[in-house]
Amino acid sequence: MAQRPKRGRVYRRCGCKDGTSGKQLGSWCPRLAADTTHGRWTYAVDLAPEDGKRRTRRRGGFTSRAEAAREMARVLDAEHRGVYEHRTLRVGLFLYEWLESKRPGLAPNTWAGYRACIERDLVPAFGGMLLVDLRPKHVDAWVSTQLAAGRGRTTVHHAVAMFCNALNHGVRTWRLRYNPAEHSVPPKPRAAERVCWTPSERVFGRGIPPTVRLSLARHGLGSRIP
Repeated sequence: MAQRPKRGRVYRRCGCKDGTSGKQLGSWCPRLAADTTHGRWTYAVDLAPEDGKRRTRRRGGFTSRAEAAREMARVLDAEHRGVYEHRTLRVGLFLYEWLESKRPGLAPNTWAGYRACIERDLVPAFGGMLLVDLRPKHVDAWVSTQLAAGRGRTTVHHAVAMFCNALNHGVRTWRLRYNPAEHSVPPKPRAAERVCWTPSERVFGRGIPPTVRLSLARHGLGSRIP
């Protein structure tokens, strides 16, 4: 997957500190050579210079060399394809930026509905996560939790569908390699089948107040109320 593997390196480092200076020893800790379970694996990748300055991306905390190497390969592959992931951009800020970009093309009520969904559902659940760390399992877990709590399937469907739309924008603008919610949108519930009244029920319906007729129609029980 990696296009230029020599630009990256994988190594172990730890949080031990020097007894005199108090600085972290990092990859120079002597325990790393003596104990293979000490420390965590880290990768470092030299990125393309920006404004004439050298840039290096480091990320640690991996439990194995293979895991760190896979993530490094993804970074190199993403850069080769033109995907520049923002390592500090969080989902909440991304959603608000997307919402502002949609404002010109949405009716005011539709835009307000999107904002309400973001603030009520998406930001509390995902807002604090880094955008690049969002995975399908996070979206699937939220869907399962909401349905188990009794949330309406239509409400959950609309929330995840909007989330998926926003993440597609992240893919189109080269900030995401893929859409984590693409396969997590629950099926939209089918509308209740409308039942036509019989002739005798139509006669009975003539005596029903208009407000009651409207309520029956909304529940599919009065599609032909006279």
